[in-house]
Amino acid sequence: MRVPKGKPVHENLGTSYLKVGALLADLQVRQFTGSVHIAFRNYDAHVFIDEGSIIGAIEQTETAVRTGSDAIDGLLVRSENRDGSVSIYEHSAPTIEALAGIVDGQPVYEGLSSDFTDLDKLIRKLALDRQSIWYVEVVAAEDLGVGVVYIHGGQPDGVYSPFDGATLSGQAALKAMLEVSDAFGAVFNVYSIPVDVPVAPVAEPVAEAPKLSIVRPSEEEPPRGPEAQPVTAAVAGDMATDSRESISPLVLLMSEVVAVIEEAVGSRDGTNGFAIELRAGQLEVADRYPFLDPFAAEFEYHAGEIAFVGNVDPEEFAAGLAEALHVAVAGLSRRDGVEGDRLRQRVSDALTQLYADRREAFDAYGLFGMLAFISDAGETDSEPVETVEHG
Repeated sequence: MRVPKGKPVHENLGTSYLKVGALLADLQVRQFTGSVHIAFRNYDAHVFIDEGSIIGAIEQTETAVRTGSDAIDGLLVRSENRDGSVSIYEHSAPTIEALAGIVDGQPVYEGLSSDFTDLDKLIRKLALDRQSIWYVEVVAAEDLGVGVVYIHGGQPDGVYSPFDGATLSGQAALKAMLEVSDAFGAVFNVYSIPVDVPVAPVAEPVAEAPKLSIVRPSEEEPPRGPEAQPVTAAVAGDMATDSRESISPLVLLMSEVVAVIEEAVGSRDGTNGFAIELRAGQLEVADRYPFLDPFAAEFEYHAGEIAFVGNVDPEEFAAGLAEALHVAVAGLSRRDGVEGDRLRQRVSDALTQLYADRREAFDAYGLFGMLAFISDAGETDSEPVETVEHG
């Protein structure tokens, strides 16, 4: 996690003469709101404090990440060593709550690239959900800056710390993040409503001071309506409506297509890399195919099966998913650099073999051109793929 700097209170204090436990306890007594950064070589820790309450913490090394009380325990032990530095930054309460929300939140999408995801569109989509709290971590390319967009009640806010300037907040921060994303590129990580962090005392507080603990303000859970039951490819034939019955064979067939692509790229990029790029592809085409919007919860792919609870005709389903897969393969190819052409060829070979094995099923939907389009090296904003209506 990359944490934006706030207004400096003290920077680069030495751990050789500073007791971090005493410092944190003092900040609690003073009802401080902001963050404390502890840094060693290949080591970073951040503590987030809101009006004297520690509401989050993260400890990061080259090999592990710890959060909550475990992070507090670890950073207190580590800060006993020499050659470390401690910095204190003021932040607004909403910013601190957002940073803590990222630390303890549930990752929804990680590694979305601005090559395929428009930050402005992403923010607007998340803002439509007024019942949820969303956090988007923005890491600008070339270490130009880091920021956080936080959306509560449909209202976006943010904080952005550029490499060579003062930290921005509010609309100025949002504007800066949009501009740097468009001009230079960025990576986005999306997190949902944070979970509660267990309360646990921290060792060695100063005398007469309250013990350090992790606390989170309780939030009333929004009312939930009846949950839609996703229909996976394995049981797609049990769909109740005629429209879903007509699309169920295609859902099964497209599950095979996605699984074959995942297997073809998994040897190099892993299934997680494919999942990230597939979601990026869904976001890219969601304006034309709303059922693929990851935040609409109508389409989900996992472990070789598509779960689909939407209501579209087969031609739209096939065309939309083909475009999303085209964007996904392009993203993986671009990320692999000189290996990109080989990745495309692996995908093309795998789809060719799948077509040979299931030709009758693909021809029934007129999908041969779609399979070629998915691995094509053309631009990702090419004309939408067309399928032949089956009788």
